[in-house]
Amino acid sequence: MAGRRDRQVPSVGERREQGDRLSVLRRDVGLSQSQLGARVGWTAHDVSNLEAGVRSVATLRLGTAVRFADALGMGIGEFSRCVLDVKPWPTDSVRALRSLRERRVDLGLSLVEVARSVGVSPSAVHGWEVRSGLGGAELRRVVALARVLRVGLGVLVGC
Repeated sequence: MAGRRDRQVPSVGERREQGDRLSVLRRDVGLSQSQLGARVGWTAHDVSNLEAGVRSVATLRLGTAVRFADALGMGIGEFSRCVLDVKPWPTDSVRALRSLRERRVDLGLSLVEVARSVGVSPSAVHGWEVRSGLGGAELRRVVALARVLRVGLGVLVGC
């Protein structure tokens, strides 16, 4: 399918590594799975599945990932670096974004180019630009979008 690029979830090994890193962060701040779950609106069983790699941190919706980051006392950029092992990348010095579309146009990128780089359809990128933003997007897609737009993750999500 042309519009459905890279719909695969991370491998079991990647999910387990992410879960292990999340577990370490949770324990470092002194929270049980039940306590973390309560802070993000999940059950302890849900958190356990995330830490065990049954579910993928990378495919969490951005809004959920932000709640996890907040519960652990960190920003979404730091959360992504720690849990997804996202390496820092060079960013343009953008303090705030007026709009995703404006940033994309400023960089001379088309909807199709951004969509291809992020692994979504052009209509998904268009939706992010004109609708309610990125809250429903998968964290891994938002990380990829930040790279394409050459901004920090915190800037992209308005933190």
